[in-house]
Amino acid sequence: MVGLTGQIGQSLCEWMVRNGARNILLTSRHPSVDQKWLDSFRVYGAKVAVYAMDVTIKANVIQVVNDIQASYPPIMGVANAAMVLNDTLFSQMSYQQMTDVLRPKIDGTNWLDEIFYDTPLDFFVCFSSTSSVGGVFGQSNYAAACSYMTSLSRQRRARGLAGSAFDIGRVAGIGYIERASQVVQETFEKYSYMPLSETDLHQMFAETIFAGIPEMNLEPVISTGIERVPADRKHLPPWILYPRLSHYLIDTQETNAVADSKQTVQPVREQLIEATTAEQVISIIKTCFAAKLQIVLQLTGEEMDMNVPLVEIGIDSLVAVEVRSWFLKELQTDMPVLKILGGGSVSDLAEQASKKLPAELVPMLGDTATPSITKAEKKKPAKCPLRHQEVSFVATSASKTERNASLARPALRHALSADTATTTDTHSRAESTATPPSSVSGKSSFSDRGEIAESKGLSEFKVLRTEPMSLSQSRFWLLDLFLEDRTASNVAFQYQLNGNLQVDKLAQALELVAMRHESLRTFFVNDSSQPDMAVQSVSDTNHVKLEHRTINHVDEAAQEYEIHKRHDFDLGKPHLLRMTLLTLNTTTHYLLVAYHHIIMGGISLQLLLSDLEKAYNSTPLGPSPMQFPTFSVNQCKALQAGEMDSELEYWKGVFHDSPAVLPLLPMAISSSRVPISAFKSNEVSRRVNPVVGQKVKAVARMSRSTNFHVYLTVFRILLARLADVADLTIGIADANRTDDDITRTIGLFLMTFKSARVRSSSTICRSPLDAASHSGVQPM
Repeated sequence: MVGLTGQIGQSLCEWMVRNGARNILLTSRHPSVDQKWLDSFRVYGAKVAVYAMDVTIKANVIQVVNDIQASYPPIMGVANAAMVLNDTLFSQMSYQQMTDVLRPKIDGTNWLDEIFYDTPLDFFVCFSSTSSVGGVFGQSNYAAACSYMTSLSRQRRARGLAGSAFDIGRVAGIGYIERASQVVQETFEKYSYMPLSETDLHQMFAETIFAGIPEMNLEPVISTGIERVPADRKHLPPWILYPRLSHYLIDTQETNAVADSKQTVQPVREQLIEATTAEQVISIIKTCFAAKLQIVLQLTGEEMDMNVPLVEIGIDSLVAVEVRSWFLKELQTDMPVLKILGGGSVSDLAEQASKKLPAELVPMLGDTATPSITKAEKKKPAKCPLRHQEVSFVATSASKTERNASLARPALRHALSADTATTTDTHSRAESTATPPSSVSGKSSFSDRGEIAESKGLSEFKVLRTEPMSLSQSRFWLLDLFLEDRTASNVAFQYQLNGNLQVDKLAQALELVAMRHESLRTFFVNDSSQPDMAVQSVSDTNHVKLEHRTINHVDEAAQEYEIHKRHDFDLGKPHLLRMTLLTLNTTTHYLLVAYHHIIMGGISLQLLLSDLEKAYNSTPLGPSPMQFPTFSVNQCKALQAGEMDSELEYWKGVFHDSPAVLPLLPMAISSSRVPISAFKSNEVSRRVNPVVGQKVKAVARMSRSTNFHVYLTVFRILLARLADVADLTIGIADANRTDDDITRTIGLFLMTFKSARVRSSSTICRSPLDAASHSGVQPM
């Protein structure tokens, strides 16, 4: 592996060892490789060694080859990635500048080909560049050298020997370009050369080896990383004038013409503006919605039955999400996914949407509209439990809670563009001590615990804004008042990152993401106007920093993870997120993420990691999302304006009195319930037989629900029979992201709604769906 002692070569070396290679020799003129990295391959039974070699000197190459052949098994593969860059315009290029760049690739490849001229190698791979395909100003010498390598690869194939080459450009996170100046990276963006991930690099290398096998009769040169560009782009890359790359130019006029030919229906909003009756509104929504479904489901030319349940025409959960997005975008109306999957037809959803349309979308209806679309009756505003006037900045050290973190483990894609990311199945599991439930009144709940502290909010942290807490945050705040364990609401995850990681760049990425999302800079202070309540304040600066240190054994990562799980987050300080990187060696790292649940939920963690990956790879993060404190303000205003009254009335009707306590089950050892002193859980796993799984799916389809609701119904029946009760209550967490504006917002939107109804065969399967459609708010 010539010229591959750097990050690119080390990444390929690790990939090769994981796929069976056991002897790999890396060479470079001046190699500098961490010995710990070389020793790390012993666990695989592999040996990786490094030789100093100048590939442009034939005698040096022969000597190294002889040394290798004397100490190792026969050489079966050769790769040349030796490179020297000296960018200069051709008209100003000196002879020395030309030859310095040509020799590693031309002379070096020639010597390797000559030495292994008749040797039956498994592969002979030349590392070329996209600059030889699309060109880069000032790199005519480098492009010429790469072109020679590809020609030699074809010649070897013509001789019946292994030979292939691949053109690569920028590899995200590793390699020369990532270490180069911003000007170099901007040049690649100007030429529309896409960054490749390490996984893409490995795939390309494997494809190139395969293409080099003479018997396969494949094209020996593989090129990738050139982006297709629209013809109407303001600045087109220079290579667009090359005829052989003309197919990378997208004719936007033709594309728009095809799109226009499919869209024969007038935009729904334009039609609604002219609607004068409720019947017209429903008819317009039905027609436009049906047209949307025909495009999504590729039913062009077929007439759609408006009264057939959508699940019977092929709607699944993914399509349901797209349908919901259409209602949000076009009609400013939220249509729950469960309603879409719960047996609703085009007519049903159109009629339901017509009842929720904002008045500005149907201005011609006037005051003569039918009751189904009349404006909501004004009701006396409900008192908002979250005020932010007359705030007394009293910093609090309210106890932190720990929960059974039953959230789905979010995936950190490709280890921030490193080789792989393995998420360990070790999320936070609570074993916290709790006090028996008691009333909370006045300030006694704080003073009794000795937790009143002097305000540091104004002196230590510069406050950007102060807003009321959201309904979800207020629940966690009140829960903190009851619990003694200060870590009960901690959520922690551990990830293993394999690959070359730039620590400084990751730290900068975290800094950027923290400044992008106010919830990551939020802290909480007591609201003197409302006892036992608080407001959220946003720090003007970021206090969340990447912690990094080196470890000597993987057990240290497990120990540190336990420490993170039990970290004491102070709600009165704006660093309720902790992120630590533990480095075992140059290519093995462990990323620990711990945070207090009051600042974000599981989906938000996925968004955090997604933005972190984009920032690390210098990928645009997109438009700034709605900030969570803004959502909290809007939610409070909606509650005050009576916009949540229908949901409140629904839950008041369901729980007109307090839910009964579930009796002890027959297998209980104790004869009475005792106050819980700790949050604990006992998990038993069992894989469901595939036949049973198919039956569950069939029942879900027949009941027009999801698999989850089938499992929930079975669980309710089991509890009802064991406890011999007619009514019982099960709490279910809901992501509560019902607004298209908050899809990229980091914060705590989580709501808990309750599924409860009598054990009736006619209602037990429907009540979870009914409850889910009113999950946005519950009586406090």
